Amino acid sequence: MSSDDLLSIGAFALVSGLSIHALRHYDELGLLRPAVVDPVTGYRRYRPEQVRQARLICALRRVDVPIDAVRVVVDDSDGESLRTVLRQHRERLVDRAQVLSRMVRVVAH
Repeated sequence: MSSDDLLSIGAFALVSGLSIHALRHYDELGLLRPAVVDPVTGYRRYRPEQVRQARLICALRRVDVPIDAVRVVVDDSDGESLRTVLRQHRERLVDRAQVLSRMVRVVAH
């Protein structure tokens, strides 16, 4: 793949739905590494094939799935963990909603 086929971090942010700040953070965490980092400028460039993974990360983070759980899904080669992570996260959200609902009733009272 030539460097002409790579996307700048700005272009990748636009097509993936992730902010440039998030992309830098996920690089630091090792969650979504750029295909190339220029050793002189530090510019990050991504392969078009990475867009799918970035969009998955974006969707999971949008519903507040913890980074460690996102990592499990991203590292899973056969895709089985997504269903488990989403089920567990749904249970956490339901629990949180119940706690918040009780708090609202207390405040209203």
